[in-house]
Amino acid sequence: MADLRTPPPACLFVALLYPRVDQSLCIQELIKLFGPVSYHSPTYDMAAFSRYYETEMGPDLQKQFVAFAEPIQMDELADCKLATHSLEQRLWREPGRRVFNIDPGLATSYSVILSTLKNHAHRVYLRDGVFCEVTLIFRDSSYHPLPWTYPDYQSPLVLEFFTKIRDLALQSRKQNEGTGGHGDTGTRRA
Repeated sequence: MADLRTPPPACLFVALLYPRVDQSLCIQELIKLFGPVSYHSPTYDMAAFSRYYETEMGPDLQKQFVAFAEPIQMDELADCKLATHSLEQRLWREPGRRVFNIDPGLATSYSVILSTLKNHAHRVYLRDGVFCEVTLIFRDSSYHPLPWTYPDYQSPLVLEFFTKIRDLALQSRKQNEGTGGHGDTGTRRA
């Protein structure tokens, strides 16, 4: 029989979708919620992968991934999604029109997990209207998509981002173990 164990903390990231606007205010608000940024992806044009959000947010949407330095416990993902949902509403241009779509997720040594407010057959309900899904799995030295993985998450740029933050997290964990300490998980409530 397996023992009850808490998994190690995971790297919190957000997928940030926005029109061609200055995203620095949004990033500063995210830092207030989740702490300092450890790494971010290059910005890319979302139209190459999907136009789903253009009706709501307008054309020429950009996307960027931002990883935070402080790892969190995996069961905090719902809190993070609720916090980013509230932030989206505070930054609205007008009621019902987001300027930013902010989707938090977790990167672990074995998967990338996304949070969402939308249910689907492959998603698991967490609480308070928040669901999650495993969208990438790590095997054979790299992340691999699943049948429902969004097209941009399958792109080399995004896979490189998740590999980089996985490497940073593993390096940090080894350093903490090497010092003989348990390491501060740095958890932060949203």
